[in-house]
Amino acid sequence: MKTENPIPMDSPAAFELNAAVQRHARSASFPDGIFERGDPEMVIQHLGVNTRGTDYVVGDIHGMFSALERALENRGFDPACDRLLSVGDLIDRGPESERAADWLEEPWFRACRGNHEQMMLESQSDVGDPERAHLWLQNGGAWVAGQTERWIKNFARQVAALPFAMEVETQLGERIGITHAEVPLLLSWDGFLCALERESRDPGSDPVAMRSALWGRQRRHPDHAAWIRAGNEITEREYEDDIEWWGKWIQAVLNEPIMDQRGEALAACAVGHTPVKAIVAHTNIVSTDTAAYRWMRPPRNEMPMPPDALPVLTLDEIIETRMRDANAG
Repeated sequence: MKTENPIPMDSPAAFELNAAVQRHARSASFPDGIFERGDPEMVIQHLGVNTRGTDYVVGDIHGMFSALERALENRGFDPACDRLLSVGDLIDRGPESERAADWLEEPWFRACRGNHEQMMLESQSDVGDPERAHLWLQNGGAWVAGQTERWIKNFARQVAALPFAMEVETQLGERIGITHAEVPLLLSWDGFLCALERESRDPGSDPVAMRSALWGRQRRHPDHAAWIRAGNEITEREYEDDIEWWGKWIQAVLNEPIMDQRGEALAACAVGHTPVKAIVAHTNIVSTDTAAYRWMRPPRNEMPMPPDALPVLTLDEIIETRMRDANAG
């Protein structure tokens, strides 16, 4: 049985393997059909160090803008010098999705594209898929029925300009990545950014990195059977013989941090998409989606919303969370 890593980081085989996993695990997590790639010039946003104030990160907002305003007030957020960076999913499920349009006009607010923004774009595009429109409505998109056609088109233009990933520099010169769902396994952060750019400029390519950025859950909820079958597809090994080895190898890969192209761990990568009870880190991946919208549903809607239902963290606190949970592990 093999003991060496058969798939080098950022190699063509790494992309093949992730594409194969997406094929084998195809479901609502990696939906088929049209894929809105957006403007190639907007796919990645690089933010330099904020020398005037503090940068904050917030998880999935999902229309909970009043709760976000309270959270920012509690943190002493100053729009004159501070910035707020969002992992995406600004809309759906919560009561104030339409307010996302106004927030996207604010110069101090930056957001990644989430899978809910993606569903909105694909349901509204010229080649819109009725099934995709139904998928969006099932996942909280019914609020758009109260908006005019002109408003929807203007908002769609705003959403189409959202990047799939952001990178921000800290006061100490460290790099923090932000994307909605995840960085594909076996890709470095820099390899991921290169792949996003390449996929945005080649509409005929398989958007492997983009799908992971929007929908991926393989790092936290891996479908080992899909990875094993994908490994068999790439390496032409017998499926039954691969089960034990590939399972152990995948688990080892899942416990590795996201690296840069020099082989050094990224300071942190903030993601959302998969709800957690409280902000938590695994390796250098910090999960920020606390599902604040659930406080609008029974039985929680009969209780006061706690002040930390939609937490906002500084970049330093994102790194501290990574270090705390790494030490705890």
